[in-house]
Amino acid sequence: SDADMEAALDRARAHAATASPSRAAGNPQMSETAGR
Repeated sequence: SDADMEAALDRARAHAATASPSRAAGNPQMSETAGR
């Protein structure tokens, strides 16, 4: 379902931010796209 995909994206985004904060900070557009 869409909710499941949103939850998966949230987990992936949180994991990516935790694993490489500098990379996450360097790609604001990518984060925004994933958040939509």
